[in-house]
Amino acid sequence: MNFLLLLVGLVGSGILPACTDRATQSMVIEQWVGTGKTRILVDSIHQLEGIPDAVWDETEFRYAHSQSSNRLLANLLPHNFRFRQIKDGWLSYDLLKVHDILYLGVPTAVASGSSKTDREMPRLRPDEVRAISRYLKEGGSALVIGEHNNAYDNVEVLRPLLQPLGIELAAAYASEPGRGRFAMDVGGYMLMVRHFKKHPVTEHVRMISLSGSAPFTLKSKGPIAFLSSRGFIDLGDNISKKPSRASNHRVDEGEYQGPNIPIAVAIEVGRGRLIALGDHNIFGTSWLGVGDNYAFGMNAMQWLARREGEKPFRDAKPIGLRFGIEQELSAWTIGRRDTDG
Repeated sequence: MNFLLLLVGLVGSGILPACTDRATQSMVIEQWVGTGKTRILVDSIHQLEGIPDAVWDETEFRYAHSQSSNRLLANLLPHNFRFRQIKDGWLSYDLLKVHDILYLGVPTAVASGSSKTDREMPRLRPDEVRAISRYLKEGGSALVIGEHNNAYDNVEVLRPLLQPLGIELAAAYASEPGRGRFAMDVGGYMLMVRHFKKHPVTEHVRMISLSGSAPFTLKSKGPIAFLSSRGFIDLGDNISKKPSRASNHRVDEGEYQGPNIPIAVAIEVGRGRLIALGDHNIFGTSWLGVGDNYAFGMNAMQWLARREGEKPFRDAKPIGLRFGIEQELSAWTIGRRDTDG
């Protein structure tokens, strides 16, 4: 009864649209975490792996849990942020407009059969895309994250949102020729990115690491971080429900190798702002401490919140212990699943 009253109240308030053409009329929105002024809505309808309550602890070390966004969001709370998740329903303009930032993680629209998950989540509907586009144009901000090789059909799901903004994710790995200054692994897809355009999001950032990222096409607007001049777009599409092509971590005929391959973009959209990335691991619980991922993440959220005039969030000590792991010369590297991992 209380839930029905809450639902009726939300509809009457305009936060939830009263409509009759939905496959589901339910909407589940979690309670706020934190009490800050900057409000983040975490979309846990369309994504599965990066939701903040997939929390790693010492009793369980599974890939999806280690990539939870919990640590990133927890580090924002002392900076006058709060967040909540939407877990069922849809993204409407009326819901979005009472939040300052939308956190839209990798859409899990197709079960890939990978070790991570075999579940499918709802695809972004056309009216949700329109709602997000309007929200951005009228001053909202969004962090949008894709994934390598069109995992879970995320490229197709995000294309209607990103393409009109001049941004295009490639169904590929963002790869480097191999282990060295720009990659932690022999395959060249656990990246150490060191090339940046001057931007508030890249201030005091020397190196960020991504663990299997989709690149953006060279024509995409707003690039702020790039592969090396030897990096390449390793084409691939690993969804099992259609003809697939696997990336092989080498440069084949027809694959671009050269400078200016973006792995992160940041643009103004009307009165709003958007950051798009090709990898959710960069802000995951176990990856946030690698390189300057923490500083990059804090800069990104500060810029999306339009709070650049305040003391840099990146200067605050991150939650947890800090210790160094050499990644360029050592034979062992983090994130690997083989015996050298």
